[in-house]
Amino acid sequence: PWLLSDVFNDGQKFAAPLKEFFAELYKLVVAHFNDPEHHFELYLPLEESLSDQANALVAWVSGFLLGFGLKQKDYGKFSADVKEVIGDFSEITKLDTHFDESEEDKQALHEVIEYIRVSALLCFAELGKDAASSTSKTVH
Repeated sequence: PWLLSDVFNDGQKFAAPLKEFFAELYKLVVAHFNDPEHHFELYLPLEESLSDQANALVAWVSGFLLGFGLKQKDYGKFSADVKEVIGDFSEITKLDTHFDESEEDKQALHEVIEYIRVSALLCFAELGKDAASSTSKTVH
């Protein structure tokens, strides 16, 4: 809640409409994570060049790690799978985002995107459900 304003708004409070937007966005993301059909998707510019998609992917993973780091405090208690995901995500933030527009590069990027999608679901399944069900507060 207050961490959002510290991280993204120089410690200043958000205006009420923006707080409401964050609360709705949070509910939407949690709903996607809780979807039994696993329809959770990364919001990436899929119609853009592969390099633009890769840059967006690196930004998404960086944001995930930031949020994860702000919320999850006890790294030692994570499963080996979650620790592996966090390590992999850290490496993905260093990804060379220059891609040729080849079919091979397109397939490689798609595989990385799918790995990230499934890994985010794994982290939520292990760590997020309890927090999501107990956190129905409005974002401050």
